[in-house]
Amino acid sequence: MHVGDRKRPPLSPQEGWLSDGRQVLHFRPRRYDRWSQSLEVTLGEVMTGGEPPLL
Repeated sequence: MHVGDRKRPPLSPQEGWLSDGRQVLHFRPRRYDRWSQSLEVTLGEVMTGGEPPLL
């Protein structure tokens, strides 16, 4: 494997969701540049009936 074959991480993070079936974590980049990065993380609950998560 050559160094150039490795997949590079994205230049900036994307919004994302992570759930264990009971709780939900929502990740959203607030600021991302060469000198500073910040990420907003919100915890919520999964709602029954297919409704959006309660954050």
